[in-house]
Amino acid sequence: MAVIISEDADEDKKFATQGLDVSAHRTKMNEIKDGRDIEDRYKDPNDPLKLVFVCAMWLTGFDVKNLSTLYLDKPMKGHTLMQAIARANRVYPDKPCGIVVDYVNVFKYMQRALSQYATGDDGQEFPAKDIDRLLELINQTIAETDAFLKSISIDLDAIIAGDDTFDKMEELRKAYNIIVANDDDKEKFKVLSNTLMNLHDASKPEVFELGWHNEKFGPIAYLHGLLYNQIDDEKIKRARLRMGQVLDNSIISQKAEDNDDGYVIHRTKVIDLSKIDVDQLKREIKVAPYKAVEIDDLKVFIDEALKQMMDKNCTRDKFSVRFKNIVDRYNAGGSENEDYYEQLLQLIEDLKKESERPNLMGLSEEELEIFDLLIKGKNLTKAEEQKVILSAKNLYKKLNENRSSLFVVDWYRGEQPKARVKNAIMETLDADLPDSYDKEVFIVKIDLLLNHFIDMAVQGYGWVAA
Repeated sequence: MAVIISEDADEDKKFATQGLDVSAHRTKMNEIKDGRDIEDRYKDPNDPLKLVFVCAMWLTGFDVKNLSTLYLDKPMKGHTLMQAIARANRVYPDKPCGIVVDYVNVFKYMQRALSQYATGDDGQEFPAKDIDRLLELINQTIAETDAFLKSISIDLDAIIAGDDTFDKMEELRKAYNIIVANDDDKEKFKVLSNTLMNLHDASKPEVFELGWHNEKFGPIAYLHGLLYNQIDDEKIKRARLRMGQVLDNSIISQKAEDNDDGYVIHRTKVIDLSKIDVDQLKREIKVAPYKAVEIDDLKVFIDEALKQMMDKNCTRDKFSVRFKNIVDRYNAGGSENEDYYEQLLQLIEDLKKESERPNLMGLSEEELEIFDLLIKGKNLTKAEEQKVILSAKNLYKKLNENRSSLFVVDWYRGEQPKARVKNAIMETLDADLPDSYDKEVFIVKIDLLLNHFIDMAVQGYGWVAA
């Protein structure tokens, strides 16, 4: 990786004021290696330099034919936008297309720019398509998808050969249930079907005008639609709905604060695990006709619940590891279907207990996280545990009450503001922690908490960043 920026006479001083050292980056930018500068290295597909971060340099007028992906995180319009996109839009062997990953919604300016800079004399859009090549790729992708489905016991030929339309639909539902039963299979099919649908979209309208037909396209497209909830299949819909009704009881929709114009910025879903009826989930899955479909929805729910719980308490990562192990064992064929969902339901039960722990201990989520970090790796008596609880309460209170003076803008970048936060942690814990926290353990815990607060500030989550 490398950073590419214009050189400034006072850049060392300018970056130093932000707590940054640009010298190592500048050395790499100016380095001549084996007679090649950094531009030569980046253009060489065999060079280990693969990723560059640019601001303006190299964004326009810099030709790298093998460049595959452009990540945009700055607003651009018109000619500048078209120039930037063109960086990834060069023909190169084994490169089917360039990819633009848009983080700031420049797509809204793209159609306007295309209308100005990407139309020919006859008003047709550029670039022109090689329709024969596209149809060839579509047929190849269908053949590859068909071979993959056969490898997981889904026979499209047998499904197509059926006489009854309703039987065909039921066979496709069963096929979808097989696809989503295993994460690796699901992801493989997702890649193949996404490729197929993108190629088909790119071939329109010529694909219709030329009368192209492949009998396996329809079934694959149907399975793709089920995967992305784009098809209203009543039976699959009911299967998802039954599971969703149980899970939705735990979801609270929260509205973000309105902005000055009175528009709602966004809505977020907060999961309250205490409202989950695990016994009802067990009953539902046992009678489900498409178990894998409902379990897939259950996994999505668990994943979201874990993210929300870990945002509140980083020590809950053990639950995330456990979830991954359960899924990995099943994907590797290490557990039967029934055992699999029993393990997932037990995990939900344990997550539910974990979500209730703050109330049981008389702590807020923020205080509990501090407590968990302080007791990590320690065996405490009940009396000592009470002292640590008090320590967590007092530390959170002190830091929160003095946040305006402690957590100033970019406090983690400067040594002085960082030292003030560290001293506040040290003074509070020194007054409250039990004697079993000797000097060595005390220092470790101070650094652990400080680094965690820095991580929250840098990544912009939790009460420190609020």
